[in-house]
Amino acid sequence: RNSLENQLLKKHGFPLKLTEGDHITLRLSELSEMPIMKNRKLSDKVKPLCDVSVRTYRNFISNLLDKGKKGLCEDIRYVPMSWFENEVSCCYEDEEGVNGMLLFHMAPSGNLVLKLMSVQGKDKKEMGIRLQLLMRQAVLYAEELYPPSTRVIVERHNETALFISERLFPRGFGRPVYVGERKEEPVIKPEETDDLTLFKLS
Repeated sequence: RNSLENQLLKKHGFPLKLTEGDHITLRLSELSEMPIMKNRKLSDKVKPLCDVSVRTYRNFISNLLDKGKKGLCEDIRYVPMSWFENEVSCCYEDEEGVNGMLLFHMAPSGNLVLKLMSVQGKDKKEMGIRLQLLMRQAVLYAEELYPPSTRVIVERHNETALFISERLFPRGFGRPVYVGERKEEPVIKPEETDDLTLFKLS
């Protein structure tokens, strides 16, 4: 079917090329094999969302929105905390407060979708360490609840997400997609040429 559709698009002037989409789809078993999973010790600074108060969650989300960040959830301001997988989603909290969150939502398809990936810190190194702790703990939580075949979807919706996903999931590839754009011939207007004759049919 895809081959027929591609042929039709090419026939009508759409040059196509196969490229990598923005979504990375991995099985939970693949996440369990990430290099960061070699150390499977739980961090006392990371806790599941179910252990976080609604006020703490709301404050963190409000601070993100004030900075113009909302992850992949357009309505995150109005989404109840219960919409996320509370036993897999987690936050990083130290003496300074909550400095990071990973929020997953279980889609009707049974796919675990990463909706928010946000960390704060004094520099990239510190933020990277906190993000790795969050991801490792989320995978450990998920292993207790879901089968290894569970699909986890990460969308690389901006350059930051792309960079982070490449660091965390070096073997993760986006869904293959065909892209193409039809180049239309410019429309010549009468005032743009001196050599154009107009005919009127009666």
